[in-house]
Amino acid sequence: MEKSTQTTGPAPTTQPDPRVPTPPVAPARAAYRRASALAARIVEQLPVLPRAIEQFEELGGTAYGVRLWFGTSLDAGRAVLEVAAQADADVVKDPTPSGVFVETHAAIDGVPIIARALLSTADAAQLSGDPDPAPTSEDPTEALSAAEPVRLGASVIAVVPVVAAVAGGTE
Repeated sequence: MEKSTQTTGPAPTTQPDPRVPTPPVAPARAAYRRASALAARIVEQLPVLPRAIEQFEELGGTAYGVRLWFGTSLDAGRAVLEVAAQADADVVKDPTPSGVFVETHAAIDGVPIIARALLSTADAAQLSGDPDPAPTSEDPTEALSAAEPVRLGASVIAVVPVVAAVAGGTE
């Protein structure tokens, strides 16, 4: 005869035992977990991966937010637009000497989100559907060659006693 190897006890479950108290979760730790989970969910929905993700503590210490830095390409700017669309938020452009910051500040499920990218002026114009901006001259020699020639003695920069005497001017 064969012996049966059935157990008479209850089957194991994944449910916690109600007789064992669960330790309380600190509000700050729970907020950090929510921010971390939201960052992971956003990244899974985007075709462009961020270059950096930061969970940061808001003032007060019990709320955490997420910062997403996408980088410096046109695709990075498009990723900021997608995050803004997910959050139903506006996108702000901030021109700087090094380019145009494109960013959105929003909240998704109560978690503050900041998504940001730095674009060239041309990429920022293309992102918003504007035609290419007028090219600006960054070459200082072009500005000098376009100016009318100035006599040496008439130049404010060149008027020093030696030059003025040689040019026939007064000191």
